[in-house]
Amino acid sequence: MNSKVLSAGIIALFILVMMVLPALGQSPITAEVDRASLSTDETVALTVRINGAAGNPVAPELPPLDGFQVVGSNSGTQIRVVNGVFSSSAAYTYHLRPIETGDLVIPPISVTLNGQTYSTDPITIQVTQGSAPAQSAPVQGEPQAAPTELNGQDMYVEAFVDNETPYQGEQITYTFRFYNAVSLGNPANYEPPSFTGFWSDTEPEQVQYNTEAGGRIYNVNEVRTILFPTVAGEIIIEPTRLEVPGGFFSRGANLMTRPVTVDVQPLPPNAPADFTGAVGQYQIDAAVDLTETRVNEPVTWQVRVAGYGNIDTLPEPIWPETPGWRDFDSTSTINTEVRDGRISGSQVYEKLLIPTEAGQLTLPAVNYTYFDPEQEQYLTVSADPITVNVAPGVNGETAMFNPDDTPKVGAEGEVAETAVALKAIKPLAEGKISQPVTQKPIYWLLWLIPVFGVALHYGWQKRQAYRRQNSALIRSQQAQKKANKALKQAQKADSDPYASASQILLTYLMEKLNKPVQGLTQQELVALLSDEGVDTAVAQKAADILTTCEMGRYAPVQDSNLQSNNLLDYTKQVIDELEKEL
Repeated sequence: MNSKVLSAGIIALFILVMMVLPALGQSPITAEVDRASLSTDETVALTVRINGAAGNPVAPELPPLDGFQVVGSNSGTQIRVVNGVFSSSAAYTYHLRPIETGDLVIPPISVTLNGQTYSTDPITIQVTQGSAPAQSAPVQGEPQAAPTELNGQDMYVEAFVDNETPYQGEQITYTFRFYNAVSLGNPANYEPPSFTGFWSDTEPEQVQYNTEAGGRIYNVNEVRTILFPTVAGEIIIEPTRLEVPGGFFSRGANLMTRPVTVDVQPLPPNAPADFTGAVGQYQIDAAVDLTETRVNEPVTWQVRVAGYGNIDTLPEPIWPETPGWRDFDSTSTINTEVRDGRISGSQVYEKLLIPTEAGQLTLPAVNYTYFDPEQEQYLTVSADPITVNVAPGVNGETAMFNPDDTPKVGAEGEVAETAVALKAIKPLAEGKISQPVTQKPIYWLLWLIPVFGVALHYGWQKRQAYRRQNSALIRSQQAQKKANKALKQAQKADSDPYASASQILLTYLMEKLNKPVQGLTQQELVALLSDEGVDTAVAQKAADILTTCEMGRYAPVQDSNLQSNNLLDYTKQVIDELEKEL
Protein backbone atom coordinates (compact mmCIF):
# COMPACT_ATOMS: atom_id res chain seq x y z
CA MET A 1 0.00 0.00 0.00
CA ASN A 2 2.79 2.37 0.94
CA SER A 3 4.64 1.58 -2.26
CA LYS A 4 1.55 2.40 -4.31
CA VAL A 5 1.10 5.69 -2.50
CA LEU A 6 4.75 6.53 -2.97
CA SER A 7 4.60 5.74 -6.67
CA ALA A 8 1.51 7.90 -7.15
CA GLY A 9 3.17 10.75 -5.28
CA ILE A 10 6.27 10.54 -7.45
CA ILE A 11 4.16 10.56 -10.62
CA ALA A 12 2.13 13.58 -9.43
CA LEU A 13 5.30 15.45 -8.48
CA PHE A 14 6.80 14.70 -11.90
CA ILE A 15 3.72 16.02 -13.68
CA LEU A 16 3.72 19.17 -11.52
CA VAL A 17 7.39 19.82 -12.24
CA MET A 18 6.83 19.36 -15.99
CA MET A 19 4.00 21.92 -15.85
CA VAL A 20 5.89 24.48 -13.78
CA LEU A 21 9.24 24.39 -15.57
CA PRO A 22 7.91 25.80 -18.87
CA ALA A 23 6.13 28.58 -17.01
CA LEU A 24 9.28 29.46 -15.12
CA GLY A 25 11.27 29.71 -18.32
CA GLN A 26 8.61 31.58 -20.32
CA SER A 27 9.70 35.01 -21.53
CA PRO A 28 7.34 37.92 -20.66
CA ILE A 29 7.76 39.34 -24.18
CA THR A 30 6.54 37.81 -27.43
CA ALA A 31 6.42 39.05 -31.02
CA GLU A 32 4.26 37.86 -33.87
CA VAL A 33 3.18 38.99 -37.36
CA ASP A 34 -0.18 38.61 -39.04
CA ARG A 35 1.36 37.12 -42.19
CA ALA A 36 4.62 35.41 -43.16
CA SER A 37 4.63 36.48 -46.82
CA LEU A 38 3.42 39.56 -48.67
CA SER A 39 4.17 41.82 -51.63
CA THR A 40 5.63 45.32 -51.71
CA ASP A 41 2.07 46.65 -52.22
CA GLU A 42 0.94 45.35 -48.80
CA THR A 43 1.67 45.95 -45.11
CA VAL A 44 2.31 43.54 -42.25
CA ALA A 45 1.27 44.06 -38.60
CA LEU A 46 3.99 43.31 -36.04
CA THR A 47 2.53 42.88 -32.54
CA VAL A 48 4.77 42.88 -29.45
CA ARG A 49 3.10 41.65 -26.24
CA ILE A 50 4.58 42.31 -22.81
CA ASN A 51 3.35 40.71 -19.59
CA GLY A 52 4.60 42.24 -16.34
CA ALA A 53 3.70 40.74 -12.97
CA ALA A 54 5.17 43.69 -11.10
CA GLY A 55 5.40 47.28 -12.21
CA ASN A 56 4.00 48.86 -15.33
CA PRO A 57 5.10 47.36 -18.66
CA VAL A 58 7.51 49.55 -20.60
CA ALA A 59 7.58 50.14 -24.35
CA PRO A 60 9.84 47.77 -26.30
CA GLU A 61 13.02 48.98 -27.94
CA LEU A 62 12.58 48.57 -31.68
CA PRO A 63 15.81 47.59 -33.47
CA PRO A 64 16.65 48.93 -36.94
CA LEU A 65 14.11 47.36 -39.29
CA ASP A 66 16.15 47.05 -42.47
CA GLY A 67 13.92 46.65 -45.49
CA PHE A 68 10.81 47.97 -43.76
CA GLN A 69 9.19 51.35 -43.23
CA VAL A 70 7.04 51.97 -40.14
CA VAL A 71 3.84 53.56 -41.46
CA GLY A 72 1.76 53.48 -38.28
CA SER A 73 1.53 52.19 -34.74
CA ASN A 74 -0.89 51.80 -31.82
CA SER A 75 -0.82 50.32 -28.34
CA GLY A 76 -3.14 49.08 -25.61
CA THR A 77 -2.75 48.25 -21.91
CA GLN A 78 -4.70 45.86 -19.67
CA ILE A 79 -4.52 46.08 -15.86
CA ARG A 80 -5.86 43.32 -13.55
CA VAL A 81 -6.02 42.86 -9.79
CA VAL A 82 -6.79 39.26 -8.74
CA ASN A 83 -6.75 38.31 -5.03
CA GLY A 84 -4.80 41.46 -4.28
CA VAL A 85 -2.11 40.65 -6.87
CA PHE A 86 -1.52 43.43 -9.43
CA SER A 87 -0.52 42.49 -12.98
CA SER A 88 -0.42 44.33 -16.28
CA SER A 89 0.03 43.48 -19.93
CA ALA A 90 0.50 45.62 -23.00
CA ALA A 91 0.34 45.10 -26.75
CA TYR A 92 2.27 47.32 -29.17
CA THR A 93 1.36 46.98 -32.86
CA TYR A 94 3.56 48.38 -35.64
CA HIS A 95 2.37 48.48 -39.26
CA LEU A 96 5.32 47.84 -41.58
CA ARG A 97 5.58 48.35 -45.34
CA PRO A 98 8.38 46.46 -47.12
CA ILE A 99 10.67 48.56 -49.29
CA GLU A 100 12.83 45.64 -50.44
CA THR A 101 12.14 42.16 -51.78
CA GLY A 102 13.43 38.80 -50.62
CA ASP A 103 13.62 37.16 -47.20
CA LEU A 104 13.56 40.07 -44.73
CA VAL A 105 14.32 39.51 -41.05
CA ILE A 106 12.81 41.39 -38.12
CA PRO A 107 15.62 41.25 -35.50
CA PRO A 108 15.01 40.31 -31.85
CA ILE A 109 13.08 42.97 -29.90
CA SER A 110 14.17 43.63 -26.31
CA VAL A 111 12.50 44.92 -23.17
CA THR A 112 13.79 45.35 -19.60
CA LEU A 113 11.57 44.25 -16.70
CA ASN A 114 12.63 44.29 -13.05
CA GLY A 115 16.26 44.82 -14.04
CA GLN A 116 16.35 41.88 -16.44
CA THR A 117 16.39 42.13 -20.24
CA TYR A 118 14.26 39.79 -22.34
CA SER A 119 14.29 39.41 -26.13
CA THR A 120 12.01 37.89 -28.75
CA ASP A 121 13.04 35.47 -31.46
CA PRO A 122 13.83 36.89 -34.91
CA ILE A 123 11.03 36.69 -37.49
CA THR A 124 11.59 36.01 -41.19
CA ILE A 125 9.13 37.40 -43.75
CA GLN A 126 9.16 36.63 -47.46
CA VAL A 127 8.51 39.70 -49.63
CA THR A 128 7.71 39.49 -53.34
CA GLN A 129 7.54 42.21 -55.94
CA GLY A 130 4.16 43.95 -56.16
CA SER A 131 2.58 45.79 -59.09
CA ALA A 132 4.66 48.91 -58.37
CA PRO A 133 8.46 48.89 -57.95
CA ALA A 134 9.70 48.69 -54.38
CA GLN A 135 10.99 52.10 -53.32
CA SER A 136 12.78 53.57 -50.41
CA ALA A 137 10.63 55.30 -47.82
CA PRO A 138 9.11 58.51 -49.25
CA VAL A 139 10.52 61.75 -48.02
CA GLN A 140 7.16 62.94 -46.70
CA GLY A 141 6.90 59.95 -44.34
CA GLU A 142 10.50 59.56 -43.29
CA PRO A 143 11.29 59.95 -39.59
CA GLN A 144 12.91 63.33 -39.11
CA ALA A 145 15.54 64.22 -36.56
CA ALA A 146 13.94 64.89 -33.17
CA PRO A 147 14.47 68.36 -31.64
CA THR A 148 17.07 68.68 -28.88
CA GLU A 149 14.35 69.89 -26.48
CA LEU A 150 12.64 66.49 -26.73
CA ASN A 151 14.27 64.50 -23.95
CA GLY A 152 11.64 62.14 -22.59
CA GLN A 153 8.45 64.22 -22.20
CA ASP A 154 5.12 62.53 -22.83
CA MET A 155 4.14 65.19 -25.39
CA TYR A 156 5.91 67.96 -27.27
CA VAL A 157 5.06 70.36 -30.12
CA GLU A 158 7.20 72.46 -32.45
CA ALA A 159 6.72 74.60 -35.55
CA PHE A 160 9.11 75.96 -38.18
CA VAL A 161 9.34 77.05 -41.82
CA ASP A 162 11.64 75.61 -44.46
CA ASN A 163 12.80 79.09 -45.56
CA GLU A 164 13.02 81.99 -43.10
CA THR A 165 14.07 84.60 -45.72
CA PRO A 166 11.89 84.05 -48.80
CA TYR A 167 11.15 86.59 -51.49
CA GLN A 168 7.71 88.17 -51.62
CA GLY A 169 5.49 85.68 -53.49
CA GLU A 170 7.89 82.73 -53.07
CA GLN A 171 6.47 79.48 -51.66
CA ILE A 172 7.46 78.37 -48.16
CA THR A 173 6.16 75.48 -46.06
CA TYR A 174 5.06 75.86 -42.42
CA THR A 175 5.45 72.57 -40.54
CA PHE A 176 3.79 71.70 -37.22
CA ARG A 177 4.85 68.53 -35.37
CA PHE A 178 3.18 66.81 -32.44
CA TYR A 179 5.36 64.23 -30.63
CA ASN A 180 3.38 61.81 -28.48
CA ALA A 181 4.70 58.89 -26.43
CA VAL A 182 1.46 58.02 -24.60
CA SER A 183 -1.92 56.71 -25.67
CA LEU A 184 -4.58 59.39 -26.22
CA GLY A 185 -8.13 58.67 -25.17
CA ASN A 186 -9.65 61.30 -27.49
CA PRO A 187 -8.46 63.16 -30.61
CA ALA A 188 -6.49 66.35 -30.02
CA ASN A 189 -7.94 69.71 -31.16
CA TYR A 190 -5.56 71.42 -33.63
CA GLU A 191 -5.82 75.21 -33.88
CA PRO A 192 -3.55 76.64 -36.60
CA PRO A 193 -2.47 80.28 -36.69
CA SER A 194 -4.27 82.78 -38.92
CA PHE A 195 -1.21 83.22 -41.22
CA THR A 196 -1.76 86.96 -41.55
CA GLY A 197 0.45 88.32 -44.34
CA PHE A 198 0.40 85.06 -46.30
CA TRP A 199 -1.74 83.60 -49.07
CA SER A 200 -2.80 79.97 -48.66
CA ASP A 201 -5.57 78.06 -50.40
CA THR A 202 -4.48 74.40 -50.37
CA GLU A 203 -5.46 71.78 -47.81
CA PRO A 204 -2.62 71.12 -45.32
CA GLU A 205 -0.76 67.86 -45.90
CA GLN A 206 -0.66 65.43 -42.96
CA VAL A 207 1.92 62.66 -42.47
CA GLN A 208 2.63 60.30 -39.61
CA TYR A 209 5.74 58.36 -38.59
CA ASN A 210 7.70 57.19 -35.55
CA THR A 211 10.96 58.50 -34.17
CA GLU A 212 13.10 57.86 -31.09
CA ALA A 213 14.33 60.43 -28.57
CA GLY A 214 15.37 60.24 -24.94
CA GLY A 215 15.03 56.46 -24.97
CA ARG A 216 11.34 56.59 -25.96
CA ILE A 217 9.45 55.87 -29.17
CA TYR A 218 7.31 58.83 -30.28
CA ASN A 219 4.43 58.84 -32.70
CA VAL A 220 4.86 62.01 -34.74
CA ASN A 221 1.91 63.75 -36.43
CA GLU A 222 3.08 66.35 -38.92
CA VAL A 223 0.94 69.04 -40.59
CA ARG A 224 2.46 70.96 -43.51
CA THR A 225 0.86 74.16 -44.81
CA ILE A 226 2.01 75.83 -48.03
CA LEU A 227 2.25 79.62 -47.78
CA PHE A 228 3.06 82.52 -50.12
CA PRO A 229 4.08 85.80 -48.41
CA THR A 230 2.09 88.72 -49.80
CA VAL A 231 4.03 91.58 -48.19
CA ALA A 232 7.71 92.31 -47.65
CA GLY A 233 9.25 92.76 -44.20
CA GLU A 234 9.23 90.83 -40.94
CA ILE A 235 6.13 88.69 -40.40
CA ILE A 236 5.54 86.82 -37.14
CA ILE A 237 3.43 83.66 -37.42
CA GLU A 238 1.58 83.35 -34.13
CA PRO A 239 1.81 80.08 -32.14
CA THR A 240 -0.10 76.97 -33.13
CA ARG A 241 -2.21 75.53 -30.32
CA LEU A 242 -3.04 71.92 -29.57
CA GLU A 243 -5.59 70.94 -26.95
CA VAL A 244 -5.20 67.34 -25.79
CA PRO A 245 -8.30 66.23 -23.86
CA GLY A 246 -7.77 64.11 -20.77
CA GLY A 247 -8.91 60.52 -20.49
CA PHE A 248 -9.70 58.12 -17.67
CA PHE A 249 -6.05 57.23 -17.16
CA SER A 250 -4.40 60.38 -18.58
CA ARG A 251 -4.35 64.09 -17.95
CA GLY A 252 -5.18 66.60 -20.63
CA ALA A 253 -2.74 69.23 -21.86
CA ASN A 254 -2.78 72.58 -23.66
CA LEU A 255 0.29 72.82 -25.85
CA MET A 256 1.53 75.79 -27.83
CA THR A 257 4.45 76.25 -30.19
CA ARG A 258 6.81 79.18 -30.24
CA PRO A 259 6.07 81.99 -32.73
CA VAL A 260 7.89 81.72 -36.05
CA THR A 261 9.51 84.80 -37.59
CA VAL A 262 9.80 85.11 -41.38
CA ASP A 263 11.87 87.93 -42.91
CA VAL A 264 10.30 88.42 -46.35
CA GLN A 265 12.65 89.98 -48.92
CA PRO A 266 11.25 92.50 -51.46
CA LEU A 267 11.69 91.71 -55.13
CA PRO A 268 14.79 93.31 -56.69
CA PRO A 269 14.39 96.76 -58.26
CA ASN A 270 14.58 97.57 -61.98
CA ALA A 271 12.03 94.95 -63.00
CA PRO A 272 11.24 94.78 -66.76
CA ALA A 273 8.36 96.96 -67.92
CA ASP A 274 6.18 93.93 -68.74
CA PHE A 275 6.64 92.29 -65.31
CA THR A 276 3.22 92.02 -63.64
CA GLY A 277 4.06 90.13 -60.43
CA ALA A 278 4.52 86.42 -61.26
CA VAL A 279 7.01 84.66 -58.96
CA GLY A 280 8.20 81.08 -59.50
CA GLN A 281 9.39 79.04 -62.48
CA TYR A 282 7.20 79.07 -65.61
CA GLN A 283 6.99 78.27 -69.29
CA ILE A 284 4.48 79.43 -71.91
CA ASP A 285 3.01 78.00 -75.10
CA ALA A 286 0.22 78.98 -77.48
CA ALA A 287 -2.10 77.24 -79.96
CA VAL A 288 -5.27 77.83 -82.00
CA ASP A 289 -8.14 75.45 -82.64
CA LEU A 290 -8.09 76.23 -86.40
CA THR A 291 -5.18 77.13 -88.65
CA GLU A 292 -7.49 77.61 -91.64
CA THR A 293 -10.73 79.58 -91.46
CA ARG A 294 -12.87 82.16 -93.26
CA VAL A 295 -13.63 85.81 -92.75
CA ASN A 296 -16.16 86.34 -89.94
CA GLU A 297 -15.70 82.79 -88.62
CA PRO A 298 -14.30 82.57 -85.03
CA VAL A 299 -10.94 81.13 -83.98
CA THR A 300 -9.97 80.33 -80.37
CA TRP A 301 -6.48 81.46 -79.36
CA GLN A 302 -5.21 79.52 -76.34
CA VAL A 303 -2.21 80.55 -74.24
CA ARG A 304 -1.00 78.29 -71.39
CA VAL A 305 1.32 79.38 -68.56
CA ALA A 306 2.58 76.38 -66.56
CA GLY A 307 5.16 75.74 -63.86
CA TYR A 308 5.77 76.04 -60.10
CA GLY A 309 4.42 78.88 -57.97
CA ASN A 310 1.17 80.48 -56.87
CA ILE A 311 -0.82 79.30 -59.88
CA ASP A 312 -4.16 80.59 -58.55
CA THR A 313 -3.00 84.22 -58.52
CA LEU A 314 -0.92 84.27 -61.70
CA PRO A 315 -1.41 87.54 -63.59
CA GLU A 316 -2.76 87.27 -67.13
CA PRO A 317 -0.23 87.61 -69.98
CA ILE A 318 -0.08 90.94 -71.77
CA TRP A 319 -1.86 90.25 -75.04
CA PRO A 320 -0.15 91.79 -78.10
CA GLU A 321 -1.93 93.83 -80.78
CA THR A 322 -3.61 91.65 -83.44
CA PRO A 323 -4.06 93.53 -86.75
CA GLY A 324 -6.64 91.89 -88.99
CA TRP A 325 -8.52 90.38 -86.07
CA ARG A 326 -11.35 91.43 -83.83
CA ASP A 327 -10.83 90.07 -80.31
CA PHE A 328 -13.09 89.50 -77.30
CA ASP A 329 -12.41 89.28 -73.56
CA SER A 330 -10.45 86.22 -72.46
CA THR A 331 -11.42 83.47 -70.03
CA SER A 332 -9.10 81.29 -67.94
CA THR A 333 -9.02 77.78 -66.49
CA ILE A 334 -6.83 76.83 -63.50
CA ASN A 335 -5.30 73.40 -62.81
CA THR A 336 -3.13 72.85 -59.73
CA GLU A 337 -1.61 69.99 -57.75
CA VAL A 338 0.91 69.54 -54.96
CA ARG A 339 3.93 67.62 -56.25
CA ASP A 340 6.82 66.77 -53.90
CA GLY A 341 5.67 69.47 -51.51
CA ARG A 342 5.46 72.21 -54.18
CA ILE A 343 2.42 73.69 -55.90
CA SER A 344 2.53 73.16 -59.65
CA GLY A 345 -0.02 73.51 -62.41
CA SER A 346 -1.15 75.84 -65.15
CA GLN A 347 -3.49 78.64 -66.11
CA VAL A 348 -4.97 78.35 -69.60
CA TYR A 349 -6.22 81.61 -71.14
CA GLU A 350 -8.58 81.56 -74.13
CA LYS A 351 -9.40 84.55 -76.34
CA LEU A 352 -12.02 84.46 -79.07
CA LEU A 353 -10.83 86.02 -82.34
CA ILE A 354 -12.73 86.82 -85.56
CA PRO A 355 -10.70 87.55 -88.72
CA THR A 356 -11.74 90.79 -90.42
CA GLU A 357 -9.89 90.24 -93.70
CA ALA A 358 -8.78 87.40 -95.94
CA GLY A 359 -5.16 86.34 -96.35
CA GLN A 360 -2.35 84.88 -94.29
CA LEU A 361 -2.74 86.46 -90.83
CA THR A 362 -0.23 86.09 -88.00
CA LEU A 363 -0.91 86.00 -84.28
CA PRO A 364 2.16 87.60 -82.67
CA ALA A 365 4.40 85.97 -80.05
CA VAL A 366 3.19 86.23 -76.44
CA ASN A 367 5.82 87.10 -73.81
CA TYR A 368 5.63 86.34 -70.09
CA THR A 369 8.03 87.82 -67.54
CA TYR A 370 8.43 86.41 -64.03
CA PHE A 371 10.87 86.49 -61.12
CA ASP A 372 12.70 83.24 -60.38
CA PRO A 373 13.58 83.18 -56.63
CA GLU A 374 16.06 80.32 -57.10
CA GLN A 375 18.07 82.18 -59.75
CA GLU A 376 17.23 85.54 -58.11
CA GLN A 377 16.57 87.25 -61.42
CA TYR A 378 13.78 88.28 -63.79
CA LEU A 379 13.28 85.96 -66.77
CA THR A 380 11.12 86.18 -69.90
CA VAL A 381 9.67 83.25 -71.83
CA SER A 382 7.83 83.47 -75.15
CA ALA A 383 5.23 81.52 -77.10
CA ASP A 384 5.92 81.29 -80.86
CA PRO A 385 3.85 83.28 -83.39
CA ILE A 386 1.04 81.39 -85.11
CA THR A 387 0.00 81.77 -88.78
CA VAL A 388 -3.64 81.31 -89.76
CA ASN A 389 -4.82 81.12 -93.39
CA VAL A 390 -8.07 83.09 -93.78
CA ALA A 391 -10.18 82.48 -96.87
CA PRO A 392 -12.97 84.79 -98.09
CA GLY A 393 -16.34 84.40 -96.38
CA VAL A 394 -19.05 82.04 -97.56
CA ASN A 395 -20.64 84.88 -99.54
CA GLY A 396 -17.31 85.87 -101.07
CA GLU A 397 -16.64 88.80 -98.71
CA THR A 398 -12.96 89.55 -98.18
CA ALA A 399 -13.52 91.98 -95.32
CA MET A 400 -15.72 92.02 -92.26
CA PHE A 401 -19.17 93.66 -92.47
CA ASN A 402 -18.95 97.31 -91.40
CA PRO A 403 -21.98 98.74 -89.55
CA ASP A 404 -21.13 102.19 -90.97
CA ASP A 405 -22.04 100.95 -94.44
CA THR A 406 -25.79 100.73 -93.69
CA PRO A 407 -28.05 102.78 -96.00
CA LYS A 408 -28.93 106.37 -95.01
CA VAL A 409 -32.23 108.23 -95.22
CA GLY A 410 -32.14 111.32 -97.44
CA ALA A 411 -32.75 114.84 -96.26
CA GLU A 412 -36.23 114.91 -97.79
CA GLY A 413 -37.28 111.64 -96.21
CA GLU A 414 -36.55 109.52 -99.32
CA VAL A 415 -34.97 106.16 -98.73
CA ALA A 416 -32.08 104.93 -100.91
CA GLU A 417 -32.79 102.08 -103.30
CA THR A 418 -30.79 99.63 -101.23
CA ALA A 419 -32.69 100.47 -98.08
CA VAL A 420 -35.45 98.28 -96.76
CA ALA A 421 -38.77 100.08 -96.36
CA LEU A 422 -39.99 100.30 -92.82
CA LYS A 423 -43.52 99.23 -91.98
CA ALA A 424 -45.79 101.88 -90.52
CA ILE A 425 -45.94 101.86 -86.78
CA LYS A 426 -49.43 101.14 -85.51
CA PRO A 427 -50.60 103.84 -83.05
CA LEU A 428 -51.40 102.80 -79.50
CA ALA A 429 -55.09 102.20 -78.92
CA GLU A 430 -56.90 104.87 -76.99
CA GLY A 431 -57.57 104.09 -73.38
CA LYS A 432 -56.35 104.62 -69.88
CA ILE A 433 -52.59 104.37 -69.55
CA SER A 434 -51.47 102.78 -66.25
CA GLN A 435 -48.92 104.49 -64.04
CA PRO A 436 -45.32 103.34 -64.73
CA VAL A 437 -43.93 101.06 -62.02
CA THR A 438 -40.92 103.33 -61.57
CA GLN A 439 -43.26 106.02 -60.27
CA LYS A 440 -44.62 103.79 -57.51
CA PRO A 441 -43.08 104.15 -53.99
CA ILE A 442 -42.85 100.37 -53.50
CA TYR A 443 -40.45 100.17 -56.46
CA TRP A 444 -37.88 102.40 -54.74
CA LEU A 445 -38.40 100.74 -51.34
CA LEU A 446 -37.56 97.39 -52.86
CA TRP A 447 -34.26 98.85 -54.10
CA LEU A 448 -33.24 99.43 -50.47
CA ILE A 449 -33.32 95.68 -49.66
CA PRO A 450 -30.17 94.69 -51.61
CA VAL A 451 -28.41 97.87 -50.44
CA PHE A 452 -29.18 96.97 -46.84
CA GLY A 453 -28.04 93.35 -47.46
CA VAL A 454 -24.74 94.48 -49.00
CA ALA A 455 -24.09 96.77 -46.02
CA LEU A 456 -24.75 93.92 -43.58
CA HIS A 457 -22.47 91.55 -45.52
CA TYR A 458 -19.71 94.16 -45.69
CA GLY A 459 -19.90 94.75 -41.95
CA TRP A 460 -19.82 91.02 -41.21
CA GLN A 461 -16.80 90.54 -43.50
CA LYS A 462 -14.97 93.41 -41.79
CA ARG A 463 -15.67 91.88 -38.39
CA GLN A 464 -14.45 88.46 -39.49
CA ALA A 465 -11.29 89.97 -40.99
CA TYR A 466 -10.62 91.86 -37.76
CA ARG A 467 -11.04 88.66 -35.73
CA ARG A 468 -8.66 86.75 -38.02
CA GLN A 469 -6.01 89.46 -37.94
CA ASN A 470 -6.31 90.03 -34.20
CA SER A 471 -7.04 86.52 -32.93
CA ALA A 472 -4.23 86.70 -30.36
CA LEU A 473 -5.52 90.03 -29.01
CA ILE A 474 -9.09 88.69 -28.80
CA ARG A 475 -7.92 85.59 -26.92
CA SER A 476 -5.95 87.79 -24.54
CA GLN A 477 -8.96 90.01 -23.87
CA GLN A 478 -11.21 87.00 -23.21
CA ALA A 479 -8.70 84.98 -21.19
CA GLN A 480 -10.00 86.02 -17.75
CA LYS A 481 -13.63 85.46 -18.71
CA LYS A 482 -12.90 81.97 -20.01
CA ALA A 483 -10.82 81.13 -16.93
CA ASN A 484 -13.54 82.21 -14.50
CA LYS A 485 -16.13 80.21 -16.45
CA ALA A 486 -13.89 77.13 -16.37
CA LEU A 487 -13.35 77.52 -12.61
CA LYS A 488 -17.10 77.66 -11.98
CA GLN A 489 -17.64 74.55 -14.09
CA ALA A 490 -14.88 72.71 -12.20
CA GLN A 491 -16.46 73.63 -8.86
CA LYS A 492 -19.91 72.62 -10.04
CA ALA A 493 -18.68 69.27 -11.43
CA ASP A 494 -16.63 68.58 -8.30
CA SER A 495 -13.54 67.97 -10.48
CA ASP A 496 -10.08 67.23 -9.15
CA PRO A 497 -9.07 70.71 -7.87
CA TYR A 498 -5.35 70.18 -8.45
CA ALA A 499 -5.70 69.08 -12.09
CA SER A 500 -8.36 71.73 -12.81
CA ALA A 501 -6.50 74.65 -11.22
CA SER A 502 -3.26 73.77 -13.00
CA GLN A 503 -4.85 73.44 -16.43
CA ILE A 504 -7.02 76.56 -16.09
CA LEU A 505 -4.16 78.75 -14.86
CA LEU A 506 -1.76 77.54 -17.58
CA THR A 507 -4.38 78.12 -20.27
CA TYR A 508 -5.09 81.62 -18.94
CA LEU A 509 -1.38 82.54 -18.96
CA MET A 510 -0.82 81.18 -22.49
CA GLU A 511 -3.80 83.05 -23.93
CA LYS A 512 -3.09 86.24 -22.00
CA LEU A 513 0.62 86.37 -22.85
CA ASN A 514 0.38 84.59 -26.22
CA LYS A 515 3.49 82.67 -25.19
CA PRO A 516 4.09 79.01 -24.25
CA VAL A 517 4.37 78.50 -20.48
CA GLN A 518 3.98 74.72 -20.29
CA GLY A 519 7.01 73.12 -18.64
CA LEU A 520 8.55 76.31 -17.22
CA THR A 521 10.20 76.04 -13.83
CA GLN A 522 8.95 78.15 -10.94
CA GLN A 523 11.84 80.61 -11.33
CA GLU A 524 11.35 80.84 -15.11
CA LEU A 525 7.63 81.54 -14.74
CA VAL A 526 8.23 84.26 -12.14
CA ALA A 527 10.87 85.84 -14.39
CA LEU A 528 8.54 85.73 -17.41
CA LEU A 529 5.68 87.37 -15.53
CA SER A 530 8.01 89.99 -14.06
CA ASP A 531 9.21 90.86 -17.58
CA GLU A 532 5.54 91.41 -18.51
CA GLY A 533 5.17 93.95 -15.68
CA VAL A 534 3.59 91.68 -13.06
CA ASP A 535 4.49 92.36 -9.44
CA THR A 536 6.90 89.73 -8.12
CA ALA A 537 4.59 88.79 -5.23
CA VAL A 538 1.66 88.15 -7.59
CA ALA A 539 3.89 86.19 -9.98
CA GLN A 540 5.09 84.04 -7.07
CA LYS A 541 1.48 83.26 -6.13
CA ALA A 542 0.84 81.90 -9.64
CA ALA A 543 4.01 79.81 -9.50
CA ASP A 544 3.05 78.48 -6.05
CA ILE A 545 -0.33 77.31 -7.38
CA LEU A 546 1.29 75.31 -10.19
CA THR A 547 3.83 73.76 -7.84
CA THR A 548 1.08 72.86 -5.36
CA CYS A 549 -0.99 71.22 -8.08
CA GLU A 550 1.91 68.94 -8.95
CA MET A 551 2.50 67.98 -5.32
CA GLY A 552 -1.06 68.08 -4.01
CA ARG A 553 -2.02 64.70 -5.36
CA TYR A 554 0.69 62.94 -3.37
CA ALA A 555 1.17 64.88 -0.14
CA PRO A 556 -0.94 67.15 2.11
CA VAL A 557 -0.60 70.89 1.62
CA GLN A 558 0.13 73.08 4.63
CA ASP A 559 -0.92 76.47 3.26
CA SER A 560 -4.63 76.90 3.95
CA ASN A 561 -5.07 78.92 0.73
CA LEU A 562 -3.68 76.02 -1.31
CA GLN A 563 -5.63 73.18 0.23
CA SER A 564 -7.99 71.36 -2.10
CA ASN A 565 -11.18 72.90 -0.69
CA ASN A 566 -9.84 76.46 -1.20
CA LEU A 567 -7.63 75.97 -4.26
CA LEU A 568 -10.09 76.90 -7.01
CA ASP A 569 -11.25 80.05 -5.17
CA TYR A 570 -7.64 81.03 -4.54
CA THR A 571 -6.80 80.44 -8.22
CA LYS A 572 -9.61 82.80 -9.24
CA GLN A 573 -8.27 85.42 -6.84
CA VAL A 574 -4.76 85.15 -8.32
CA ILE A 575 -6.08 85.31 -11.89
CA ASP A 576 -7.99 88.49 -11.01
CA GLU A 577 -4.78 89.98 -9.60
CA LEU A 578 -2.84 88.96 -12.73
CA GLU A 579 -5.51 90.57 -14.93
CA LYS A 580 -5.00 93.90 -13.17
CA GLU A 581 -1.22 93.64 -13.57
CA LEU A 582 -1.33 92.60 -17.24
